[in-house]
Amino acid sequence: MTELLLYGVPQSTFVRTTRMALQERGVPYTPMPCPPGHVDGEARHPFGKIPFMRYGDLVLAESLAIIRFAEREFPAGRYGPSLWPDDPRRVALCDQWVSAICDSIAQRIGGGICFPRLAAPVFGMPVDEAAVAAAVARLPATLAELEGPLSRRPYLTGDTMTVADLYLVPILHYLGQTREGQAVWPDFPHLAVWQARMAERPSVRDTVPPSFEALRRAA
Repeated sequence: MTELLLYGVPQSTFVRTTRMALQERGVPYTPMPCPPGHVDGEARHPFGKIPFMRYGDLVLAESLAIIRFAEREFPAGRYGPSLWPDDPRRVALCDQWVSAICDSIAQRIGGGICFPRLAAPVFGMPVDEAAVAAAVARLPATLAELEGPLSRRPYLTGDTMTVADLYLVPILHYLGQTREGQAVWPDFPHLAVWQARMAERPSVRDTVPPSFEALRRAA
C-alpha cells in the first residue's frame, strides 16, 4: 500500500488539524518531523510552509488540499465518515467557517495573540505590544462570532462534527494558554462547552502538541 507521508511539526496548528482529520477518517499516515522551509527531494511546500505531504509520486501542500485529497482517495465506507456534511447548505457553511478560521481567526488570535505570547519569547523574537493590544481589543468580538452559532447547535455547522471544528481546535488550545485568553474565556460558555466536547475525541487528545520550548531545543 502506498504510504502517506505528512511533513511538519506538531506545534503547527495546520499540521495538527491535518493529523486530526486523517485520524478521524482512519487514514494511515506517517508523520515526518520537519520545520518550515524543509525540502525532501521533490517534496516541499512552494512557499516554505507546513504541512505538505508525499503520497507515491504526488506531492501536495496546504492542509485543506491534503484533507480533501484524503476524502477522495480514502472514501467513506471503507474508511471513516466524511468530514463534510451531506447537505449542500451545510457544506457551504462548513467551507465558510474553514475559510474564516484559516484567515481572520488565525490572524486575529493565532498571529495576533498566541504567537507573540507563546512562541516569540521562546525563540527570542521581539513582540510588538501595541499590535498584541489591538488584537486583544478585538478578541471579545471575534469569540462572539463563534459563540453565536455554538449557542444554537453543538458544532459549528450543525449536530455533527466537521472539518471546520478541527480547524478551530488548535487555535483555541493556544489561546487558552495565554493570560488574555484566560481572562475572557468565562464570558463564552457555549464555546467552552464545545471545547470540552471536542477534547473528548481521541484525535484531539492524541495530537496535543509539545511545548514551543521542545521545538526550540529540537531546532
